[in-house]
Amino acid sequence: MSLPIPILSLLLAPLFSGPPQESWSAGPRQDSPASEVPANREEKLKRVLQLGEGGHLRALCYFSEGLWNLRMDGKWIQLEEASVTSWRPEKELERQATRLRRALGPQDLGQRVELSRWMVQQGLVLEAFEELDSILKLDPDFSPALQVLRSPAFPGPVASGAEQETEAFVKHILAAGISAGPADRELLILSLSAVESSGSGREVLRRTLQAELRSPRVLRRTFAAHALRRLSITGKLEMYALMQRCVLDISRPVREEASRALRGTGDPGIVLPLLKTLQSESRPVRTNAIESLGNAGFKSAVPALVTHFSNLTQAGSHSTAKATAHISVGTQFAYVGDFDLEIAQAASIADPTVMAGEEAVVLDARVVGVSGYTYRREFLGLGKAMKQLTGASPGSSPDDWQRWYENNRSAFESEEASRTR
Repeated sequence: MSLPIPILSLLLAPLFSGPPQESWSAGPRQDSPASEVPANREEKLKRVLQLGEGGHLRALCYFSEGLWNLRMDGKWIQLEEASVTSWRPEKELERQATRLRRALGPQDLGQRVELSRWMVQQGLVLEAFEELDSILKLDPDFSPALQVLRSPAFPGPVASGAEQETEAFVKHILAAGISAGPADRELLILSLSAVESSGSGREVLRRTLQAELRSPRVLRRTFAAHALRRLSITGKLEMYALMQRCVLDISRPVREEASRALRGTGDPGIVLPLLKTLQSESRPVRTNAIESLGNAGFKSAVPALVTHFSNLTQAGSHSTAKATAHISVGTQFAYVGDFDLEIAQAASIADPTVMAGEEAVVLDARVVGVSGYTYRREFLGLGKAMKQLTGASPGSSPDDWQRWYENNRSAFESEEASRTR
């Protein structure tokens, strides 16, 4: 078995890249073709060499006596002149990449992805990786960035075919994903997708990911839900485990990843168990279900959410009922209250009568109102979920949403009919 190694260290090895998928001009090329013999190629400095087979080498190097001499892993190695097609000084490429990056805004995600493709073409793979990582922090599901990460320029660890070694490999990958950044996470999951297509790999993945979803550590549960979202493992057991995370997990990131994984199934019927959870007596459970329905993105949940919003106001309103209760705080004690003289005539001592006494403070109490943070959170969660599902913003009150829904009822009724058909 080939165990995973830190992803960033892979980027420092000889890297290979294919042609970009879309054309994007990053300025004129300034490569020095190998057929030319510039006076400074004998100078010892860091260069990016493009190889004839399509890869790049980035190292301290110089040309001497018909050979390229490169400093790699603490040793000098030599390449034939014909194996290098072009080269550029590393600093020159870095300055050009910096200029191009500054010309783009943080939200120009498409152009930033094209910049990362250009960086890969030029051999600046580490810089391209950092650019993609920054993009995925803003939008974890931006498909052009995910596509670039699938290129051969970003290799990942590979498992052998033995089941026991495959299981150890999967656990190693999941452990590495706990502290990984967005781009590293995607590369690790790509390694898991390769395991999924192998012999017993799919069953190993199912068993291991289900166990990870029950882990006491938040980061492990989060990464497991994220991996299930990317992989095509959508059996009943996985869906049940994800729905449990949606409504019962105390961590918001875990709930968000689990609800996005449900969205990835593309099946609107998956929301039915979450809709039933709206009838729960637990307000935090209902609130979690509402947030998850908004993140899952299925519009078939809108009618039930509008109805729940209308009923929520009555359940959470203030009460001025005059019903009272009494609270007594005190102590009891015993004492001799009298003597029974009739029984005690022939006795040497009278028969004592023991009596009980009580000292207490009595307080009157009345419930003036019922309110709380959890109600407010459920109220705000409903408004946010319906904005996510509909894209509308008619107002913040239940009446505003009820009027909006009455005007748009036909669209949701036709969607509901097509779902149950």
